[in-house]
Amino acid sequence: VYGVVYSLLLAVFFLSIVAGGYLITEVWGLRVGPFISSAIGALLAMLLFQPLLHWVQGAVDRAFFRERLQYERILRQVGWEMGRLLGHQEWTSLLETLAGLVTKYCSDFLHARFAVLYLHNPRRQVYEAVQCYPEEVAPPQWRETAFGGDDPLFRHLALRREELIRHDLPPDLACKEQQAIGKEMDALQAWMAIPIVAEENLLGALVVGRKKSEYPYNRSDVDTCVALAQEAAMALQNAMLFQNLAELSEYNRTVVETIPLGLCTVTANLEVRNWNTALESLTGIPRQEALGALLGDLAMRHPLVREAVPLAMWVLQEGKPLEPISLELGSEKGAGFRAFSLRATPLRSREGMEVLLVFEDVTERQRLERELNEAQRLAYIGQLAANVAHEIKNILTGLQGGAQLLRRRIGQDEKSLQYVDMIMQSGLRTDELARALLSLARRTHVPSTESRRMALDLNEVIQEVLHMARASRDAKGVEIHFEPLYRVLLVSGDYNELHQVFLNLVLNGLQAMENRGTLTIRAYREGNEAVVEIKDTGCGIPPENLPRIFDRYFTTKPNGTGLGLATVKEIVAQHEGEIQVESQVGQGTTFTLRFPLQT
Repeated sequence: VYGVVYSLLLAVFFLSIVAGGYLITEVWGLRVGPFISSAIGALLAMLLFQPLLHWVQGAVDRAFFRERLQYERILRQVGWEMGRLLGHQEWTSLLETLAGLVTKYCSDFLHARFAVLYLHNPRRQVYEAVQCYPEEVAPPQWRETAFGGDDPLFRHLALRREELIRHDLPPDLACKEQQAIGKEMDALQAWMAIPIVAEENLLGALVVGRKKSEYPYNRSDVDTCVALAQEAAMALQNAMLFQNLAELSEYNRTVVETIPLGLCTVTANLEVRNWNTALESLTGIPRQEALGALLGDLAMRHPLVREAVPLAMWVLQEGKPLEPISLELGSEKGAGFRAFSLRATPLRSREGMEVLLVFEDVTERQRLERELNEAQRLAYIGQLAANVAHEIKNILTGLQGGAQLLRRRIGQDEKSLQYVDMIMQSGLRTDELARALLSLARRTHVPSTESRRMALDLNEVIQEVLHMARASRDAKGVEIHFEPLYRVLLVSGDYNELHQVFLNLVLNGLQAMENRGTLTIRAYREGNEAVVEIKDTGCGIPPENLPRIFDRYFTTKPNGTGLGLATVKEIVAQHEGEIQVESQVGQGTTFTLRFPLQT
């Protein structure tokens, strides 16, 4: 067709040259030579011939090559649309938009009932449907369809990388494989399946339904669809890579935000680039205020940040990670006490060296470590206490047996009998103290049961304690005053345990005064409570030790065990009472005990 047209155009061109020469010499009457007139005619013909050539070529293409023109137009338009999307579309929705573009152009150009795009999901290792156009005539449940790599249809597309036509399957396929592929295409209502290949990898497939006119697809339709798939392959691959990158970035961001560690990164000039939720909670500095700020400017707002500044500077200078350092905020026994671990690690980025700072709250971990160490100490002390208790019981057995024999031989001597009874009572009390020490060391203090509890007069218990205390060497040089301000103070309790409480507090007071001073015990009633105050004029307790005096194993005495006051507090609590302490260094200490009165 083009040969015939160009021959006619060439004849027209030469006739135009002759006509132009005739027009110049005969019509316009210019007296020029034949050569010049032919040259001018040729110039005029050329000016008119080029537009005529384009018009004739377009008319021929439209008349004889309409499908080819449409094919080229579709590819140009698809290429332009994909370039525009890659330049301006948000990465989060790029893949979905590209998939919609491919299925729409394919369906519209081929006049297909529908087109479905399947893409490979690397996480699930399946090919799943991502877009269909138009959805209203799509196969049922097209979104739920997914195929593995061993599926007959996708296995064939991956191996041969060539299109499949339902009514024209490759004849070299085995009969069984032809049947499997045909059955699957029938289930998908597919008349054509085009592989989408990039860098020798099957990214997916474009599955096209039958034509709306019910005519079969010709070779031009197939070639156009194949060209469309090739045009879309690279764009789809880039979109899939960017989507995977976006998902990975979102996953990493979620990890950073949910990890229970405070994390931040700073640049070489200590500008904050990241500040996660945990660090925002630890420091109270909002992320919006931290990002972009200098770490030094934030240092005055929280001591954690202040400690992190020299760490970051050291890592930037040395270029290597720093061993974790410990930091404690507040008083150890105060309500606001927290313990932290700070770490700094260098990071390499495109902008240069950065520093990752990690803030970890280790308060609870330290508490658990202390409890573990305490449990190990208890296990050791428990074993030691068991041996000591066994030996004490052996000694007490002989002591009490000898006291009973001595009682029989004394006869009616009241004074001697009183001393023997005191020996026997002290032996029983020593046995109870050994049992209490053993149970405390095992952290299973034997509670006061109803059978051991009885109505007791605290005045009598205190009198007995003072009777024993006055005989100790610590009482020499000390004035002991007992002021029972209420005649009877009845409480429900265990005599031996309460005796142990008051004896421990009285002996502590005597030891604090070092054979000089005054020990005053006041017992009175206040509302429904019996109150006992034990006041000494000793050296007092330093303020930093006051919160810890009831802790197990805490002691300031050279030979102390740290169990005395811990036992006192536990026994008082078991008697539904409470104990308080007030002390001033150089002036003395006052312990105040409160017990519910017996009703």
